[in-house]
Amino acid sequence: MNTTLPHYNQLNFPDNVLSNFWKKVNIPKDYVKDCWLWTAALNIDGYGVFSINDGTPKRQHYRSHRFVYQSYFGKITNGLLVCHTCDIRNCVNPHHLFLGTIQQNNLDCDNKNRRSHLSGDDLPNTIISDSQVEDILEDILNNKYNSVQDICSIYDVGLITIWDILYGKTRKDISKFYDLSVLKIKLSARINNDELILIKNDFNAGFSIPQLMKKYNRSRYQINYSIYKRTVK
Repeated sequence: MNTTLPHYNQLNFPDNVLSNFWKKVNIPKDYVKDCWLWTAALNIDGYGVFSINDGTPKRQHYRSHRFVYQSYFGKITNGLLVCHTCDIRNCVNPHHLFLGTIQQNNLDCDNKNRRSHLSGDDLPNTIISDSQVEDILEDILNNKYNSVQDICSIYDVGLITIWDILYGKTRKDISKFYDLSVLKIKLSARINNDELILIKNDFNAGFSIPQLMKKYNRSRYQINYSIYKRTVK
């Protein structure tokens, strides 16, 4: 596989972004067999992290191995993970990366006995893993979801599981690295203008907050934010 840039730039990242990224990668002589190690910042799980500042307030955040996968192979379908054949989390060698479902990744972890510490994803009653929680938070930050319902349908979890994370009630060891108020606003702002009008009209007609939550299948935060913070366009 040719590593010369920008031949593998499926998402058309600017040249300066690619140059900045690859400066942080140690590519060995045997670039097929050996790992390409990310040498910059790592997250709490040991994965490389990289952000792009395009001059706007909306920074794009990536795990380094996901950034490489998308550069070489294109966009990642929602709900799929980028897994490692080498099991080295800060490796970004595209030869070592493959897509897998959440279930396939968890099975791979179990088969390789890689759940060696008691964190959120190792506790018996955990529904989603630490890495999945981080993927969810990063994807919200990058505007990949329209609602909490979208997340729930992909990860097959209930609304309360996601909202507990966003309110900092659970998985605090991961969510502490994010501004949860910003993430909640991003999801709330995804209520379109037509739905916003209906919510406000129903509220003015006497509907209670719990009634609106049930009618529109939205969280209390989303309803309150729509009524008191947002204006109709």
